[in-house]
Amino acid sequence: MELPVTGLYAGALTLLFIALSFHVSITRGKTDTSLGDGGNPVMLSAMRRHGNLAEFLPLALLLLALAEMAGTGMIWLHLMGGLLVVGRLIHPLGIAPDGGIFAARVAGSLMTLGALLIGAVALLLAAFG
Repeated sequence: MELPVTGLYAGALTLLFIALSFHVSITRGKTDTSLGDGGNPVMLSAMRRHGNLAEFLPLALLLLALAEMAGTGMIWLHLMGGLLVVGRLIHPLGIAPDGGIFAARVAGSLMTLGALLIGAVALLLAAFG
């Protein structure tokens, strides 16, 4: 079974994952931190930017794939994927040693949770509808 919508968003979000991974590696070099955060708030911020995406991405992509397989309408699939991409792009702006842009963190979190909600509702409707 082909999953073109899931593939599109999985590809885009994987590029973001790779970028955040590089950011962690570069920050490790700059802060001379080989393991953990070393008590350095800059290192901790880089790790949490990457870690937060790593925590949400598997469930979000699973929901998107299952919703696509269940025949959820394209508008809903692209809304879910779009919310994920935009939310995950802006969320890291709110994670910084100085607090970052708090509104970006909140908006990114809400967009991500909205995408998860769309996926969950779509699957429940498919199961009971």
